[in-house]
Amino acid sequence: MFNFKLVAAERVSILEDFQSFLIKRGINYEEDVTKNHIQDYIIEKRSQSGEIKNIINVIHQYFHAAKNDFLSFEAGAHLDSDWHYRRISELAKNELGEDVWRQVFGHVQMPEIGWTLDELASFTRQMYQDLSKVASPEQIQNIMHNHAHGSDVSHYSELRDVLKAKGIDGLLKHMCDDLIQSMEECHAKGELWWATEVDEDVINYLKKNPLIYRDGNKIINKKVLCLPKRYLNETDEKMKRYYACHCSLKRQSILQDEGGLSNSLCYCCLGYDKKQFEAAFGRELTGRVLQSVMDEGCLECIFEIDIPNETLNVFPNVMVINMPKFRAISSGWQMEDDLYNGEDCFYGWIIKRKHLHKEAFLGSTEFFIDSQMDVHGAANGLLFAVHDDVTASDAAPYEIMDIKGGLYAALWCPAGNLELEDMMYPTIMKWVENSKFEHDTDRPLLAQIIFPGSEAEEALGYSQFQRYIPIKLRAE
Repeated sequence: MFNFKLVAAERVSILEDFQSFLIKRGINYEEDVTKNHIQDYIIEKRSQSGEIKNIINVIHQYFHAAKNDFLSFEAGAHLDSDWHYRRISELAKNELGEDVWRQVFGHVQMPEIGWTLDELASFTRQMYQDLSKVASPEQIQNIMHNHAHGSDVSHYSELRDVLKAKGIDGLLKHMCDDLIQSMEECHAKGELWWATEVDEDVINYLKKNPLIYRDGNKIINKKVLCLPKRYLNETDEKMKRYYACHCSLKRQSILQDEGGLSNSLCYCCLGYDKKQFEAAFGRELTGRVLQSVMDEGCLECIFEIDIPNETLNVFPNVMVINMPKFRAISSGWQMEDDLYNGEDCFYGWIIKRKHLHKEAFLGSTEFFIDSQMDVHGAANGLLFAVHDDVTASDAAPYEIMDIKGGLYAALWCPAGNLELEDMMYPTIMKWVENSKFEHDTDRPLLAQIIFPGSEAEEALGYSQFQRYIPIKLRAE
């Protein structure tokens, strides 16, 4: 029945024993094995407490090697449930305090490796009912959210660079494309994708139904289906919901007479999925469960994650402005210390000559020459707009530049937020690439700070840093 070459030699005896168990029950072919057969075998063997984890692991690994994602998942669901419950218990104690915690967890037998999925779902149902008597829905959600499977986010580190380079919409598209690409590679090699089987139907479904997208100031994140191939081929609503769910602690509740559990328990999956976005944005994010397959009639889990307000100030609001032409005295490229410090620094020199200054745009005299496209190392350039009658001798030892004005693509963010300032240039350029404009390389990139030291700055709590990229209509 079984291909014993798929397991290590020292584990063949366990597989042989499982095969004997099946044959005694009239099961002679591997394709006839069901999750109930696995569960019955585990029940028979779990009294051998010292071996049960090894037994389950062998069955789990065998069906994984045999590329049977369903039976592999069903066996594996018995492996780590005891850890999950211990972790939830610890978090409940932290959230509610020890006295309240004792009312829920103080006198119960915690699940152990080898408990059936029905037993786990029933325990979770009772745990939730007991928690609901002493905790608010928000507290239960916090407990589950903070569990988040204890996930490691180090493998998401590259998303931060993607966000900086491509902006929010580019990041979300990258994540969807990366998911599909990895599925296509596994399908081409005949391998499971993250322990689940995928085929052309699954891949095409995800291409037509993106899991991640932006809705205004929210990221909508649909949970990737646990067993997508079975899900797409299933017509029964309960079984579709079952195949969508990843959670071994409550998945079986969908098939129980009492129905699925509260979606407050799904905040664990929200916390897990949210970590990839937190890695990209470099901060904690807020979110919520919009719907879950625990809810009758819902065929997928959908989470909503809030985009930080200060990031939204940068990404969606590229605008086109028409800047007037003006003349300006230029510092040339200098190191920052040289620009602002010392008796002979440019900034000190130009401030002493305020009679030369002229407001050029948005009430501002001072501009930065943006070095994003130039190779100047850490050098900076300052421009101060001056009256039309200022002469070269007035500007000496510096030079006068003629700023041509014209169309610019612009973004702003709170001044001093260096992380957001760094994101602005690639965000504008990405917008330009997808517009009817192109970068006009004959004019300099500019930047300025709006409202420094003003009542507006006091009211807002910050000055606005604005970055301008010169553009022109794209040539046909």
